Amino acid sequence: ATMAMLRAGLCSTAHAEYLAEALCELDEPVAAAIEARVLEHAPEQELPTFRRALHRAVNALAPKPAEERRAERMTERRVVLHPDGNGMSELWALLPAEGAATLKTAIDALAARVQPDDPRTADQRRADALVQLGVDTLAGETCGQLPTRRRIRPAVQVTVALSTLLELDEQPGELDGHGPIPAALARRIAADQSGTWRRLVTDPIGRLIDYGRGTYRPPTDLAEHVIARDQTCRFPHCNRSARHCEIDHRIAWTDGGHTNEANLHILCARHHHLKHETAWRVERSPDGDTRWTSPFGHRYTKPAATYPIDRTTDTDPDPPPPI
Repeated sequence: ATMAMLRAGLCSTAHAEYLAEALCELDEPVAAAIEARVLEHAPEQELPTFRRALHRAVNALAPKPAEERRAERMTERRVVLHPDGNGMSELWALLPAEGAATLKTAIDALAARVQPDDPRTADQRRADALVQLGVDTLAGETCGQLPTRRRIRPAVQVTVALSTLLELDEQPGELDGHGPIPAALARRIAADQSGTWRRLVTDPIGRLIDYGRGTYRPPTDLAEHVIARDQTCRFPHCNRSARHCEIDHRIAWTDGGHTNEANLHILCARHHHLKHETAWRVERSPDGDTRWTSPFGHRYTKPAATYPIDRTTDTDPDPPPPI
């Protein structure tokens, strides 16, 4: 089925390669079920979105092999230094997903401590922050107070369905900046009391927060809700993490737009400017899809981000996982 889609030009070679690599060690019936599930949406998915859907399907339909592969890869974790001969070096690491997400969150938070006249780029600040972590550790010092965003201590976000927390199913969780993770790992992270993680538990209702027109700047809990909901910039084919984007009023506040869950969405700085400074128009459907119309009248759709769904009230013991 994948080769037929590839021959018809409905997916790229990279789509097929990622699929083959993910399924090559699985039993044929399980591999066929995963292939059938992800191919349905492949023609309209850019590669990062397809990979995320593929990993979610693998973790949902083959949770035990996914856990076994993770355990095997855990034995290979390491840090490698490659000098380039020009006074610079590459530092490469293979880390567990939760460890990499923790380290990246700390580096991003330290890199956010910037003065207006700082000439460094964001990448340069992150590189310097990683070095500073090592310098402070060797000196027996702490890195100082981490800067907070809207008075929230930096943390790594993990999302898990209530039914998965209760071990009623094995839906994969979602790790911010990484994507789907096995249910067992999601449960372990969600139970961690260190303060490193910000746990989001989903239910079948999806309660919404609405602050009307009383304020322009969204309160902290509403901002966190929108960031968690959208995951990435809502412009088509842009996958910049919501944590590094801006919150935009889809209908401008000055035009009567409300500061609520339905009217707020995530845009990176580039596409935020594009929306306000050009003739691009955007709408949001009730199911969360974002539909854009270009100045030339062409239409593009970015599907809503998916999250695990609480199945505690389901009568079907083995419901299909969301893609």
